[in-house]
Amino acid sequence: MYIVTDTHPWVWFLTASPRLSQKAKSILSDPSDLIILPSIVMREIKYLYQHKCIILSFENEATDTDLKIIEQLQQLCWKRGDALLYPV
Repeated sequence: MYIVTDTHPWVWFLTASPRLSQKAKSILSDPSDLIILPSIVMREIKYLYQHKCIILSFENEATDTDLKIIEQLQQLCWKRGDALLYPV
């Protein structure tokens, strides 16, 4: 299934926020789904991060979900190092 998400649900998912409903968490965690992030969502996350409105850590090891997302991106001809966040 294709899932299109908006900024707040995606940020809440990434930060394991209790504000995200259990149903949404289950949908976003399903490895059989392809999560689609509109470019505006990535810009908003970048803005929120740069203005210290959210804290994201990229120091943890990749999860199975992370590896699935990387695999899906590679199927779309994405290579490690390619930008996913676009300058505002």
